[in-house]
Amino acid sequence: MEEQKQKIKREFTLEGLDCANCAMKIENGVKGIAGVSAYSVNFATKTLTLETEQTKEETVVSEAKKKVKMLEPHINLQEKENHYSNLILKRIRLCILCCKNRTRSGTARGCYIIHC
Repeated sequence: MEEQKQKIKREFTLEGLDCANCAMKIENGVKGIAGVSAYSVNFATKTLTLETEQTKEETVVSEAKKKVKMLEPHINLQEKENHYSNLILKRIRLCILCCKNRTRSGTARGCYIIHC
């Protein structure tokens, strides 16, 4: 039995999207990209959502950016930030800074992260 491949979902803001026809053109363009398993363009929220296999993620994203620029040069494709993952990254960065500031006695100076 074939192993199921992990799917990745990416969301982008379509900065400068101002007409429904442009949104439809982008959606039709993105569906033709090899490796895209699911897609949608939401004109109201100015959002492009793509789903692809993890192994094809960077290629698909790169192709999607090229396609949007080709179809609608005035639109900028910006990846939406995942709020939860950004909080985790900030916490990790703080922890690294904290650990670098430890004294020889093992106490942390100015660390507010519980596990430190």
